[in-house]
Amino acid sequence: MFESRFRVPAVVLSCALAFSACTHRPIRTDADDEAYKLIQNKSYKNALEFLNLAIASNPEDLRAYSERAMAYNYLGDHDKQMADLTKLIELDGNNASRYKDRATAYLWAQDYAKAYADLDKAISLDPKLSSAYTLRANVDNWSQKPEDAIKDASKAIDLNPKDGEAYCNRAEAHLILQQPQDAVSDSNTAIQLDAQNPIAYNTLGTAQISLQAYRDGILNCGKAIDLNPGYAAAYQGRAAGFLKVGQSREAIGDCSRAIQFGAKEPSVYVNRALALVRVGHPELALKDCTSALALNAKSGAAHYVQSMALDKLGQHAKAKAEKAQAAELHFDPSNLL
Repeated sequence: MFESRFRVPAVVLSCALAFSACTHRPIRTDADDEAYKLIQNKSYKNALEFLNLAIASNPEDLRAYSERAMAYNYLGDHDKQMADLTKLIELDGNNASRYKDRATAYLWAQDYAKAYADLDKAISLDPKLSSAYTLRANVDNWSQKPEDAIKDASKAIDLNPKDGEAYCNRAEAHLILQQPQDAVSDSNTAIQLDAQNPIAYNTLGTAQISLQAYRDGILNCGKAIDLNPGYAAAYQGRAAGFLKVGQSREAIGDCSRAIQFGAKEPSVYVNRALALVRVGHPELALKDCTSALALNAKSGAAHYVQSMALDKLGQHAKAKAEKAQAAELHFDPSNLL
């Protein structure tokens, strides 16, 4: 079973968050300007000092709240980030972008219901806000609603044909629906729009692996990694390609890096376990199968690979039981070949 998460929610809000169009005219202050420079230089704690001063001086300073939300986000203080985003809605509630910005934070927090509610509100305020449809397509994918993702991404593309992220979201939806050829088309368009987009290369590579163009897929997942060396999903995708072409040691390395960079899907442990069995380390494979089953006790792939490891260790009765468990879960062993 060679699964791969194609992406993760955006860890940081875009710089557009700080400068969304306002119904209240933002007031530029020296403190705002200094804070912005510090944020650009990634000096987030120092930026907070100036932003706190700006807000104390003017409790309706939209720019200061926006930039402080960004600083809190970068610092990982998401409760305070959410409080500032909510304050922006209180001050500027007719601005659709305010709701979209908070929806981005809800997506990162994996609170999909609240993300949907804010995006629906944003679209009701501004039905032509293409970025809201793009973000909702992202939420659709994470909520396992690929058909809805295709509709939302297509609407975003209709409104803004140069929205590369919308093409990426639609490509991911096609991958979830096992439509790799469509995913290739959308990924290529996204790359044409932005040749530095790692998500586009990863969706392209994942689709190519599904189409058995393994070397091309490995190459494009590698491009995604070159552009973002901490991109866990790209390591997972390339590992799947390496397994398909028999490069088990390379697959082990990529699975390990994916885990290092935050991958938590059972499949990454299953894939590394399979590679470990193939290179003669069944005892280590059993540990990875245990990790996979802790994440998903109904992973047929984990039970099947565990049976392979147990067979290698001569524990044939246990192996037979694990194989039977995989069959009960309707796992198709041909996925491992």
